Amino acid sequence: MDNKSDIKELEERIKELELTNKRITEEIKEKDSIIIELNNAVDYKNSTIEVIHEALHSGMWGMEFDEKGEMKSVRWSNEFRRMLGYKDETDFPDTIEAWSDRLYPSHKEYVLNEFRSTIKDYSGQKTYDVEYKLQIKDGSWHWYHAMGRLIRREDGTPVTYIGIFVDITEKKRQAELLRDALKRAEAANEAKSEFLSSMSHDIRTPMNGIIGMTSIAQANIDNKEKVEDCLDKISISSQHLLRLINNVLDMNKIESGKMNLQEENFDITELITEIETIIKPQVIAHKHEFVTDLKEIKHKKVIGDTLRIRQVLINL
Repeated sequence: MDNKSDIKELEERIKELELTNKRITEEIKEKDSIIIELNNAVDYKNSTIEVIHEALHSGMWGMEFDEKGEMKSVRWSNEFRRMLGYKDETDFPDTIEAWSDRLYPSHKEYVLNEFRSTIKDYSGQKTYDVEYKLQIKDGSWHWYHAMGRLIRREDGTPVTYIGIFVDITEKKRQAELLRDALKRAEAANEAKSEFLSSMSHDIRTPMNGIIGMTSIAQANIDNKEKVEDCLDKISISSQHLLRLINNVLDMNKIESGKMNLQEENFDITELITEIETIIKPQVIAHKHEFVTDLKEIKHKKVIGDTLRIRQVLINL
């Protein structure tokens, strides 16, 4: 009787152990499933971060400090190294010098001062945020934007310095192109304004000549010889005016700020006479005296740009 009772009790305990074992097995499976999910989540997070860094052309960096606030370790991410053309820690070690020795000479002092002053700012207000050039493995220089923040203890001493590093070379190149384009546009606009400003005076002079000679011709309509003389002078002023207008319409010359001088054979005395004809109506209108003396000119036949010479002399 006692044996049967003992056997039954033993069987019940075995069943309890089997149930416990089953429950533990299920719990282990459940925990394994959670661990797998967590690992997958971590892998997904890491792969997502890698994709983000790849899209942004960026990399991570970090520094650890001891209790006294002294730097004890540096870590450059693999994305960081790849951006500079390096593969691993062998050719780009986890040291400050691996990075600082590649800084552009004129940028180095400023960048390192910003880097160190951020660490020393125990108030935690200062943020590391700089742009600089860095030499990559192939010897070329690239522009980068680096940002970093510090995690600190209650007394302000640094614990961890974490930052991101972004390649902005293309952005800088585009900005430089835009600046150059803006300068060219401003120069073209300034040249155009100056050109049109000077041309307004040049155009007004022959126009006044044409108006003046027209008035004289109208006042002497019955005097054929006088009218013909006025028409000849109007023709001279009109031809000069036409050349000026053609010059204004040549927008390429205006925008480039360049003028091509022509080489023409002409008689300097005839040119001066034409100029006198153009400005004489204004001289008469203002009751001024204007005298030309061509006696001392030894070489009448010359080569030059008659339009420019007229402009210069008329302006004088």
